[in-house]
Amino acid sequence: MSELTRGLDSTKSVKNSARLNRISKNRACQIEDFFYKAAHYILDFCLKNRVEVIVCGHNKDQKQGINIGAGNNQHFVSIPYARFFWILTCVAAKAGIPVIETEESFTSRASLIDNDPLPVYKEGKDAAYLFSGKRISRGQYESKNGTILNADVNGAGNIIRKIYPNAFDEVKDFSYTNKTVIRVTREALCLVKHKEKHARPRRKSGMNRWLHHRRQEQKLVYFELFKASSARDKTRYIEESKQKAAQKTA
Repeated sequence: MSELTRGLDSTKSVKNSARLNRISKNRACQIEDFFYKAAHYILDFCLKNRVEVIVCGHNKDQKQGINIGAGNNQHFVSIPYARFFWILTCVAAKAGIPVIETEESFTSRASLIDNDPLPVYKEGKDAAYLFSGKRISRGQYESKNGTILNADVNGAGNIIRKIYPNAFDEVKDFSYTNKTVIRVTREALCLVKHKEKHARPRRKSGMNRWLHHRRQEQKLVYFELFKASSARDKTRYIEESKQKAAQKTA
């Protein structure tokens, strides 16, 4: 798309055409399809593990002023998060599972094990908050006592604590969370071969059965009027009628 809109003068370059519309529509359809598949995958996981509520994190204006690299900025900003949240809410509602959205400030920096407080971000007050643990690598978080957790699990747990502060009070050992992360790839969602559905016997609805019975009654009436007792006699009567009509016209 960028190649099509590129020009020496950006104010005069083509911004709308049939080809651009096709590209935009194709991208929107692909994103919509992926979102629904991801939402159904999440719902299946929740049903198998008896999850009663889904909590999603979201920061206001999280796309404005983001700085994660030129390419990553372009990819991240173009993802319609609100659309996915709406799809996930609709899909989960069919199973009676509510989806709650909350702000997620400091959830990656706070320690889940140490039950660190989770303040709401305010501009200019970032340095005033101190946390027990620290991020030691891209995928690992170290708590105050040295326990290593998966960083994404630590952040996800803190997002849940934003809504349910006492959700993990009864959990004492969090070390297992460093090995229970399931990596779901795009191929696993989009290219998976689903099991074939068993063919169900086709049954006629009540209206179809009534129409079939009505046709049978009409056939009996026609046979009686045409003096025909079978389909063969009826066909013979029709042929004779055609011959008589042809003779009259001749």
